[in-house]
Amino acid sequence: MGSTSQRKRAVDAVTAWIKKYRAAMVAVARKQGWGEDAAEDIAQEAALRALDIARDNPERLGAVTSHRRWLCGIAWNIGRSTRAKIQRRKGILREKSDDIREELYAWARPNGGVEGMSEDLWHLCKTVLSPRQVEVMRLILTGDMTDAEIAIQLHLSTATVRWHRNEATRALRHLFHGGR
Repeated sequence: MGSTSQRKRAVDAVTAWIKKYRAAMVAVARKQGWGEDAAEDIAQEAALRALDIARDNPERLGAVTSHRRWLCGIAWNIGRSTRAKIQRRKGILREKSDDIREELYAWARPNGGVEGMSEDLWHLCKTVLSPRQVEVMRLILTGDMTDAEIAIQLHLSTATVRWHRNEATRALRHLFHGGR
């Protein structure tokens, strides 16, 4: 830890580097295949991380030989870890959606699929679930859509779709399995 004045000088220096190399940080994220908005977000996250380093450990900046390379390296690492996190989440969400889909298919008429689900079952779902939850479940089952795709179609956030999916699943499990 440095003194307060040393920390202030380090933060001021990193702020100047960020202003100078922001476009380079965005370009690094764009090279990783991120869109313009996501690349800007990654550059912003890299700037915040660099400022945290300057504030928390100003001595570490003494080892930085190339300011541009250091900031772009931070942006590269954030872009890479963000991509990995998205891939992990996709897998988890896909597995959860597959589990839900298989459970609901089991409740559907044999060989009829979702379109062949009995009117009684759909009516039962509609009495237990909110209209939004019914719509989310219908899109999961008939459209083979991810939460993100459903969010776009319904003009909702992905988190809201996930919440409706989880609440619908919980209600249906309670209905069919007595709360298991």
